Amino acid sequence: SQLLACNIDYVLCVTTPASPPFRPRFIDRALVQAENAEIPVIIICNKWDCNNGDPAINERLEDFERIGYPVLRVSALTGAGMNSLRHRLVGQCAAMLGQSGVGKSSLINALDPELRIQTASINNKYDRGNHTTVMGAFFELEDGIRIIDTPGIRRFIPDIPQENIIYCFPELAPLAGTCTFGLSCSHMSEAGCAVTKALHSGAIHPDRYETFLRLKNKD
Repeated sequence: SQLLACNIDYVLCVTTPASPPFRPRFIDRALVQAENAEIPVIIICNKWDCNNGDPAINERLEDFERIGYPVLRVSALTGAGMNSLRHRLVGQCAAMLGQSGVGKSSLINALDPELRIQTASINNKYDRGNHTTVMGAFFELEDGIRIIDTPGIRRFIPDIPQENIIYCFPELAPLAGTCTFGLSCSHMSEAGCAVTKALHSGAIHPDRYETFLRLKNKD
């Protein structure tokens, strides 16, 4: 099929500052899965027109940029930032990943309005999206852009061997095996732990460290 024949050039990890709420731990887990598959990621913060200036959101997005991930702040509704996204995707095949309600289908419609993919409003009671994409779909857009739209995900748990998790964090991968206790280090309380040293020096964000431990301990 076209879907199977398409080599994925990018994972587009879609998030929002609000409606639904910003979920940085979901982004962390998506990044880990993409790193394990060796596929470059573009983080797309859609609905940027809804951003209320929360410093915590800006801090996390800036930290993703600091460790090497491109972050696009866009709005499928107003069109802000969409030209930058379109330019990056010319001639590329990308898989779009995100929680329900972040506007994956709306982004595809904004890239090619003729598609008119069905979209749905946010569930106001729970402040989360309603599923409109129930199975993977493949779209060919103008300029050779190909998009794989995946169903909305509420919780994402990468299936990666425990010992490989550290290699999926770009800021931690160079530290693998450098602790006093080598690869047997739990990276929690041991003396001479390179990872906790990186945490205390600011080389890894505390939230990223927490995600690392949760994934390493299969939480």
